[in-house]
Amino acid sequence: MKKTAQGKTALGKTALLFAASLMAAGTARAALVTVDYAVPIAAIAEEYLDPYSYEEVGTTFLGGIQASVGDVLTGRFTYDDAAPLAAGFGGYFTQVVSHSVSFDLIGATITLDNSLLITSRTAAADGLGLNGSGNIGGETDPLAVVDFAFAAPAGTHAPETLPSAADWQHYGASSANPFRMTIHGLGYNAYLTGGDMQFSVSAVPEPATAAMLLAGLATVAAARLGSSSAMRRRKAIGA
Repeated sequence: MKKTAQGKTALGKTALLFAASLMAAGTARAALVTVDYAVPIAAIAEEYLDPYSYEEVGTTFLGGIQASVGDVLTGRFTYDDAAPLAAGFGGYFTQVVSHSVSFDLIGATITLDNSLLITSRTAAADGLGLNGSGNIGGETDPLAVVDFAFAAPAGTHAPETLPSAADWQHYGASSANPFRMTIHGLGYNAYLTGGDMQFSVSAVPEPATAAMLLAGLATVAAARLGSSSAMRRRKAIGA
């Protein structure tokens, strides 16, 4: 079937409207980005302060959490990729984030209420560090502190911003700052060091961004409907 010039023009306008809607949604760049990770425990050490002793062990029960070398810890943190960041020392920028770590074998989860996502940039790389702490089981229980980092080529995303979900394709777990968890108790510490971390990233658009995208798609749908109606009228007249 041969397309008329008017049909081509209508289709061209529809394509432009569709592209504009996608550009508008992309420019907004406002989403809640969630990173899920899994990391095996590579080493465990126990430290007692009085009398002092330090020993590497295969399993620890300190802090009321059973963990063994080879167990896999899973965690999740969520941040807003468009929220303003707070300036920190040494050129770092931070955002308070939601973060939790789970010990799957015993079903325990530690919520790290005081977690900071820290972004930095050098001439060689973009860095993204996570540092958090939270009480195990309640305010009077031992304190768990977790820190680790990711790295990407310099310029992966704009300075003083956090990466979008798409930017994460360039990131990998930092070998210079691997996963570490320290459990601080009364008279003791337990140190858990992670191995190779695996992670996945997802994003949920914030309401304003989702509304903008839906409005753009509605405009495209209306344009296509109008184009189809006009073509049917022209065919009826021609007949």
